[in-house]
Amino acid sequence: YCGYAAGSYLAKHYPAGDSIDVAWFPDPKGPLWTQTGDEGLRDAIKGSPIQIVDTRWGDTGPKVQRKLLREALDAHPDLDHIVGTSVTAEAADRVLGRLKLSEKVSVVAYYFSPDVHKALVRGKVKASPSDSPVIQARISVDQIVRILESKEVRRHVGTRVELITSENVAGMNKLNALTPVGFFPTYTVE
Repeated sequence: YCGYAAGSYLAKHYPAGDSIDVAWFPDPKGPLWTQTGDEGLRDAIKGSPIQIVDTRWGDTGPKVQRKLLREALDAHPDLDHIVGTSVTAEAADRVLGRLKLSEKVSVVAYYFSPDVHKALVRGKVKASPSDSPVIQARISVDQIVRILESKEVRRHVGTRVELITSENVAGMNKLNALTPVGFFPTYTVE
């Protein structure tokens, strides 16, 4: 759903007209979440002027993502947008700044993170879907407690994907998507 939401954002902003060139960074090839993200983005842009001119699969580490970004920018100097996960978006801010392309190339993330939130606030990322990971964690804990207490378990439960943009980020419910300031997980094994 997040890949589809990111693609829908682009398709909505460019419903017709000249081709819009996008470099797409779905992360490592193989995991189901990257496949569904890739399929979702491609489905969302069908019939729009959005053209994926480069797809770069790679590890989610910042160093790898910066390398992939530089390669894509070298291969496509007229690129309009970069679309990728939160790590890609974070790396793009740094790479685009060094290459003096921040004003020319826009960034859309297809996964939300605290750093993507900060980039949205600063206008460095245009949009990112959020699937409310804090609420997902609560649902997971609730389901586990239900299993342990031999209660009914809901088979299909989840959150809605919400598109956060640089325009609506100030009004988002951060408690659904971001851990509270100062939160640090503590684990105990007995």
